[in-house]
Amino acid sequence: MRYTVLIAGKTGNFNVMFPDCPGCVAQGATYEGALINAQDALGAWVRERTRTGKALPEPRPVVVLQKEDREIANALAEGGILATVGLQS
Repeated sequence: MRYTVLIAGKTGNFNVMFPDCPGCVAQGATYEGALINAQDALGAWVRERTRTGKALPEPRPVVVLQKEDREIANALAEGGILATVGLQS
């Protein structure tokens, strides 16, 4: 399963949020580092959800996020980037 992430910021401070995973966030000094940290954060978030018996949310398609989520639309207009992060086995 892959989740969409929003990456915003600039070199030295990239912030990552998962629109479909409340509370799952990450940071990194570089874009690549932010993605690596996002994968780790997603793994920890999924383990905690599983441990507490909560279901994992279905990832929404990127086109839906772009159209329906005002925060994402604003961040994209300001130079944010959408990417996807998958669960490691």
